[in-house]
Formats: sequence, C-alpha cells, structure tokens
Amino acid sequence: MSSGQKLWVRALFPERPSLFALFGGAVALFGDFASFLTDAVTPSALLAIFGIATAGAVFLCVRHAGTINVADSDAVKGVGKCFVCDAFRFSLCAVAIFALMMLVGGGKTATESVGEMLGLIKEDVEQISEDVGVIRDSVDSITIIKNPKTDFESFNNAWIYQFVRRDSASAYEAIKRHYEKARPSKLDAAQLYFESGRVTVSRDALIDEMAALARKNRDAGLLVIAGRNEPDMDKADALYEEARQIDPDMPFAYWDMQRTAQAPLVQGQGPAETAARLSAQKAQIDTFLEKIDGRPAAEFFFLPQHQADFETIARQQSTSLAGNIASYERLIQNASDRETKLRAEKETAPPLEFEWRDNITKDLLQINKTFVGGAQRYAYRFNDGDWIEGDRIPLYHEQPRQGVFEMRWQDRQTGEWFGPFRYDYAAE
Repeated sequence: MSSGQKLWVRALFPERPSLFALFGGAVALFGDFASFLTDAVTPSALLAIFGIATAGAVFLCVRHAGTINVADSDAVKGVGKCFVCDAFRFSLCAVAIFALMMLVGGGKTATESVGEMLGLIKEDVEQISEDVGVIRDSVDSITIIKNPKTDFESFNNAWIYQFVRRDSASAYEAIKRHYEKARPSKLDAAQLYFESGRVTVSRDALIDEMAALARKNRDAGLLVIAGRNEPDMDKADALYEEARQIDPDMPFAYWDMQRTAQAPLVQGQGPAETAARLSAQKAQIDTFLEKIDGRPAAEFFFLPQHQADFETIARQQSTSLAGNIASYERLIQNASDRETKLRAEKETAPPLEFEWRDNITKDLLQINKTFVGGAQRYAYRFNDGDWIEGDRIPLYHEQPRQGVFEMRWQDRQTGEWFGPFRYDYAAE
C-alpha cells in the first residue's frame, strides 16, 4: 500500500470509530425525530443537508491530506485527527444511518413510521375494545342471571328462556319462581305465565292455577290474563269482576281488547238493540280511559316497548263507537218519528162522507170512504145503539137522514183498536 493510500485509510478509519458512529447516529436520530415533529423539514431535505455537509467535509479533508508530507512521520500521525476529518466522519455516519432509517421507514422517517404503526395499533385496540363492549352489552341482555335480586331480573330470566332459548318448560319454572315472592306483578309477567304454562298444562287447569295464585297474591293482573284467555263468556266476566274488586284502579280489568271471549252478535238485531250493545262497549272503554288517565306503560308492563299504545287505541275506538251509536240513534229517532206520525194518522178520524138516497121502495143512508188501510175488522153503531162488528162497513143503511154515527177499527198487525170516531151527520 502506498503512502497516499495509507493517509486515506487513516482519514476514513480513525482510531476510535465507535465514537464517530455514536455521534453520527445521534445526529441522524435527532434529525429523524425533528422531521417527525414538523412538516417544515422533510426526510429528503435532511438527507440532502447531511449529504452536502459530508461532501464539503470530504473536499476539505482531501485538500488537507494533499498537503501532508509523507516523509514527515509526525505529520502523518496527525492525519485524521483534525476538525475537518472529524466533521467528515460525523457527516458520513449521519448520512449512512439516516439513509438506513429512511429505508426502514419506506421513504418516511423511521420515527414517523413507528408512530403511525403505534397509532394504528391503538386504533385497532380501541376498535376491538368497542366491539367487545358491544358484544358484551348484547350478550348481557340475553344472559340468565343466576341470583336475580329484583322482580325484573327474575321476569327477564323467564322471558329469555321463553323467547330466546325457546325453552318453555324452563320459562314456566322461572316464572313460577318469580311469583313465589307473594306480591302482585305486571301484566306481561302474567301473560308469560300463561304462554309458558300452556305447553305442559291444559288451558282450564292453567287458568284455575293462575286464579288461585292471584287470590293468594292479591294480583289483579293474573286475573285479567286468566279472564283474557278464558273462552267461556260468563267465567271470563267473573274473573274480570274479581280483578276489579282486588284492584279498582286496574284499567285492563274494565276493558281488555285482547280478551278471547266476546259477546256473540245476535242476528236480526234492531237499531235499538245494536245501539245499546255499542253503548255498553263504549262505557267499558271510557272507564278504561278514566282509570289509565295517562299513566305510563311501565306501570303495567316490565317490557312496555313490546306493548301497543292501548290508551290511543281505546280513544280511537271510543270515538268510532260514538259515531256508530249516533248513527243508530238517528235511525231510532227516524223510526220513532215515523211511528209517531203513523199513530197520529191512525188516531185521526177517517174522512167519511154521508149521502141520502131516495129510492122508490125505501130511502137509504149511504156512507162513503169507510175503508181504512191496515184494518182487519170494523165496529160501528148509530145513535148510541149496539155495536155491530164485521170485516167491513156496509155502503147502505136504513137509518135516519140525520143522527150520530160511530166507528172503530182494528189494526191488522198489532190487533189494537182505534176509535171510536164520532160523526154528527146530516146527509144531503
């Protein structure tokens, strides 16, 4: 190796290379972090700065090394120990380490890449945590509570068995445990008692069981649901009446739109009978509205969101029934007006006409317009004499030219007699 080459080796490889690598790496890391903190200094700009500094240091170092006398051993030993050579080595290490860090970062600073990766990891962890929370909330709503402490929790266990797990037998046992607390519950609990029990118990036996439990717990809701599902009209009415006695403020004991037994429709009912039936229905609904009076559905149901707006439905039906009742009352009034008018006509004396007929053999009294529509029999007499009854009144009579004539007639449909109608006549 020539003397010049030895000088370059001494300049590139100092006696303590780790020190220069350490400081150069520190500079590269500082630049990497600075580029991450601000957008004003990009990784490419930093690399260019480090490259320019290295090139400048190389130029100065080459010019200085060219002035060294290789024959001077002391001067040769001093190569690589000047400030310019140290700057060259620092810059070279910084460029190499910074370029390596850009290579790791895919064109970005390594700090920026690591930060983005950590941010993505954090976002993924937060998303997973959120998803787990949603799943936990969803599962909690259909999880059986081993030791229920409230009425809702014990009801909810039975509800989950019945509608989520479709296990009516377990639901029936769970709802029976719910009622073991010997206090009134809510209507959807009573309905669940019936629905789950019907799978294994007959209708009549289950209704009797619910009625007995209702009397024990003083629970009007159980009686309402028992009455709702009782097909016999009289038995259902008795259960509703018993519910009203236990709880006079229970709206559904007065009107229950879901009840099974309904009053049969009688064929051929007239307007009066129909109006009376509709009025009775409206009275029940109006009592329901009076009792419920805007009370919240949660007062009657554990899960009010699964129930209809009974108060609104009741108001609509009451309004509809009021219109129907008014229509039937108009029919009744019209029929009454017609009947009044017809009766007035029947109670009015027919417009008879009396004529005198001079005949060769005898003189006769002729009475015209004696026919009355709707009459099946007639009765008549002259001058307070005896009444003569028949299917009609004859046209000619051997009676005085002047006198008193009276008549009555019997209605063909009702059999009622109208009259007597009195006529003081003077035949012409």
